[in-house]
Amino acid sequence: QNLLNLPRMPRRIEMYDMSNIHGTFAVGSMVVFINGMPDKSDYRKFRIKTVHGIDDTAMMQEVIGRRLKHAEWPLPDVPVVDGGKGQIGAAVAAVKSSKVKVTCLPILGLAKGKRELLIASPIRDTRYAIRVIPQSKLSRSLRNLLTHLQDEAHRFAITYHKKLRTLDI
Repeated sequence: QNLLNLPRMPRRIEMYDMSNIHGTFAVGSMVVFINGMPDKSDYRKFRIKTVHGIDDTAMMQEVIGRRLKHAEWPLPDVPVVDGGKGQIGAAVAAVKSSKVKVTCLPILGLAKGKRELLIASPIRDTRYAIRVIPQSKLSRSLRNLLTHLQDEAHRFAITYHKKLRTLDI
């Protein structure tokens, strides 16, 4: 709440991840945590429909765009993408092109290789400013929550990806 300057503690956090092998059987996953705990009944998987080849950022934009078309799903207090500036840019583009008014939300990105948390905060209209925070500067409980989110989104995406590959054989 303090890190993101939110008026209240975030209740619903959604994490997005992609899985593919050289662009084949490309899928995306959305996992949901409510009050810091997984809510598997709200997990969603997406088969990539519009992106061909290896383009994780375009896949991210497709998945978040498709997710935002579901008005019946509650909006997240905090969306998190697996990746860095490219994936955050894709998430921002999906939000901008959607009809849903979610431009007041910060969007988080977890850059694995760099061990950084990126925070895209809305500043005006549909513009965002990005802050980069080393994960080592975060509290242990926040690092643990982000790791749990990332691991769960990754596991869910890979499980779906493997299922599609085995069905194709």
